[in-house]
Amino acid sequence: VSDPLPLNSRERMSMKTTLYGGPSGLRVGLACAITFLAQHQQVASAPSWSNGKVFSEKATGVPFFPQRTAKGQLEDPEMDSVTGQGWPTHVATRHWRKRRQFDRATAVKEVGYPTKSTGGLTDADIKILAAIYYEVESVYETGIGESTKLAIFCGVPRYTGVDGALEWVNIAMKGAPSHYRFHWADIGAIRDWANPTDEKAMPKWPMSTFAALAAESKGFEFYLVDGRFRVASVAACFLHAARTGMKRTDFRVGIHDFEERHRPDAYGRVLRIADIIDGFDPAKMKNPDHNGVRIAILRRKESVTDDDILQLWKEYRYTYK
Repeated sequence: VSDPLPLNSRERMSMKTTLYGGPSGLRVGLACAITFLAQHQQVASAPSWSNGKVFSEKATGVPFFPQRTAKGQLEDPEMDSVTGQGWPTHVATRHWRKRRQFDRATAVKEVGYPTKSTGGLTDADIKILAAIYYEVESVYETGIGESTKLAIFCGVPRYTGVDGALEWVNIAMKGAPSHYRFHWADIGAIRDWANPTDEKAMPKWPMSTFAALAAESKGFEFYLVDGRFRVASVAACFLHAARTGMKRTDFRVGIHDFEERHRPDAYGRVLRIADIIDGFDPAKMKNPDHNGVRIAILRRKESVTDDDILQLWKEYRYTYK
């Protein structure tokens, strides 16, 4: 697969904080879309989990998901130095803050954490996420805000967040450490909760689910989906983790508001490719321990193929509810 919009190493490195809008942003987004989908089409027949990798080693021409050599190194050393296998290893990033368990009273004072739930994360959700954020080394989020402050407080070393509301991106960046990465997903005009209102902008919508991921050559231990296009975003997270060499047990994917939208015709669609391992489970709705839990923590099904996940992404890449 040839790269129809070639980008050199310097241009790729400039992706650290990217606004996916305007001529240059659209160029980057189109390059991501074309190469991302083209590669999946090329290797659709490849085994799903072969040594923890999702794509054939023969796949080429992917500017944002660089191929690895036999030694596991990225073919582009400049890219490797920025987002490569060992990132983040520098003391300034890996140990930018001592890891600590969440304490709401302290978080309110230090990072402006909400004193009580405002309709987003419930206390039960926070308990689940706080345990995860204290444990993992890397977090990716779609839909930033309260959970971002949780990551900052717990000292998550590596963090990338994306949101369709530019004002939320600006707010989050002001309180975050310099090495945290933030992306604005341009989906056109929006209303409350980043719901798109301009159908003429639909060609840009699929890019919001994977453009930020495409700039990351290393997988994340935890992916949290809490924005728009959630079903497609969950699928993109599973594909990204596999493409970057993570085994199914190396990472988890969380989806918020699953409790109220777990029907098969809503967020329940993700259960075609994943199992619930923590949080809200429709099969245990009457369990008292589920009171207040809205988030579901997912793990990829062992039997599912990458083509199954890609098909789910294709089906719901324009579904933002």
